[in-house]
Amino acid sequence: MCLSRADDLLTEFAEVVENIYGAYLDATHGFKNMAELITKCQSQIQQSLGIAPSQADKLPMHYGDSPPEEPGSVVQHTASQGEVKARNAPDGHNPHLMANMCIVALYQYWEDHYRKEIQKSLGLRPKQKIRMPIFGDLKNLRNSIIHHRSVAKPEVAKNTVITSFAAGDAIEIDAAGFYTIIEEVRKAIEELGRALQVGGIDAFVSKDS
Repeated sequence: MCLSRADDLLTEFAEVVENIYGAYLDATHGFKNMAELITKCQSQIQQSLGIAPSQADKLPMHYGDSPPEEPGSVVQHTASQGEVKARNAPDGHNPHLMANMCIVALYQYWEDHYRKEIQKSLGLRPKQKIRMPIFGDLKNLRNSIIHHRSVAKPEVAKNTVITSFAAGDAIEIDAAGFYTIIEEVRKAIEELGRALQVGGIDAFVSKDS
């Protein structure tokens, strides 16, 4: 058993969590700024062309490496201005997608690497697992996001920490909801860290089955 190695791994995982949350915050602030920029530009377009807001929303918005009218320009993506504005709004598709992808990342980093390495450093037997309820909940959310088109499967209703979804609910997580998830992950990491400091990890280890 190497408690110091386990503690180092947990510290490293805590940094990964903060990096994921930082990326979420950067992205969602960017989404909001994008929606606000389009609204501002549309106001100018409406005044110059004398069109209604609904007409401005129908105008195309092109993504590419240069203006679409330039020779050799490659249009990488096109959507209406209304669509881009809606999907970048605080309750739009993009913030919800970012939260869901961050949930997937949080769970996969834990399950596919850090959990296994911590268990190995503690000398646990193959059937013994480090268990923290928040990651069981994230597993259920992750499975619904990946395998059920972000609609909560029945097991999500059995969550014990993130309990805001019933079976059949759309998994749409706003900024406050994602902050709650991050805080629960931070709390779980801190509790396991304290246990590692005193060598009392029994409460986190499942029994052999």
